[in-house]
Amino acid sequence: MHFGIAALFAAGALLAYASRAADEKEAGPTPPKQRVLASDLKFPEGPALSSDGQYLYFVNCESSAVSRIDLKRGKFEYEWLTLPDGGKGNGSTMGVDGFLYVADHAAKRIVRINTSSKQVVTIVDTNDEGGPLRGPNDLVFDAKGGLYFTDPAGSWDEPVGAVYYAAPGTRQVTKIADKLRFPNGIAISPDGLTLYVVLSPEHTIEAIDLTPNGVVPPGGRRVFATLSEKNGGDGMRFSKDGFLYVAVFGDGLIAKIDPSGRIVDRFPVKGGKNPTNLCFSKDGKSIYVTETQSNTVVQIPFPKTKSERPTKPTYVSPS
Repeated sequence: MHFGIAALFAAGALLAYASRAADEKEAGPTPPKQRVLASDLKFPEGPALSSDGQYLYFVNCESSAVSRIDLKRGKFEYEWLTLPDGGKGNGSTMGVDGFLYVADHAAKRIVRINTSSKQVVTIVDTNDEGGPLRGPNDLVFDAKGGLYFTDPAGSWDEPVGAVYYAAPGTRQVTKIADKLRFPNGIAISPDGLTLYVVLSPEHTIEAIDLTPNGVVPPGGRRVFATLSEKNGGDGMRFSKDGFLYVAVFGDGLIAKIDPSGRIVDRFPVKGGKNPTNLCFSKDGKSIYVTETQSNTVVQIPFPKTKSERPTKPTYVSPS
């Protein structure tokens, strides 16, 4: 009798272990641990890494503060710099000259910041017709130092947003695309021949063909990818191996997209549903993400995923 009860207990334990093992096998490997680098922020956006990989800069859309994290020493400065004239950043990136560039949506301009002296200089503040910008959102440089930026303020419901280009050394801009519904995040392909723009209300990314001198050929615009059924994308960056990583605001995910426009992976972001932008660590092993539901900056180690097993693709601009 006692033996029978013991046998039943042993069998039950064995079945429970087998069931748990099966669940674990089905669920796959445990996602790598994510780390919060900064908190108590005010709608963080636009993470940008210094060329030596030591400093991570980002803006706070609801304040004039530009923040900085010293990744080497673990030191965080919320108000590393205050944008003048009531400015509020919406996106930022490092230029090829080593300066930090900020899309200032409140003061309707693009500014350049010397990270050593903290000098702030306005480099663009008018559209192609000489009038004021609507409110810049995000920006990216090509290999030659040309600047592309989105200007979407007030265009969520009405297609009046635009994308502009400023050649190196000039404050004059050229309109690359217009009649857009909230053009948001922006990125340029590794070969420099395709510009990508997130249209947040439409949940899509538009691809814009470029000639070597930055001109858009006739018919050079098309839908490149659809991000989500319910939510749109925000900021995005290309990785060194030619994949496009996009923050999907509302879904709490980073989407990884191959050169054909196919989403090959989705990585969850710790802390909330509203990632706004991202950049990569110098060693390429982590993604730094700004997230606004928790108002944090999160470091995400690159997960081991099946899409990373094949040989890294050679980038070819989609046709």
